[in-house]
Amino acid sequence: MKQTLIAKDVFGKLADRYTKFQNHLLENGEINSLNDIQTGYEKNYQKKNKQ
Repeated sequence: MKQTLIAKDVFGKLADRYTKFQNHLLENGEINSLNDIQTGYEKNYQKKNKQ
């Protein structure tokens, strides 16, 4: 049980950092939208589903 709580805490912190990083990129004009930083996996998945 304790390991599960630690894992949730670690992943929560990682998610917060990733969100801050995305917002930083948006604010500084390095990307136009969050779609610009989609992973290759997400893009390929969307292409596959559109066919």
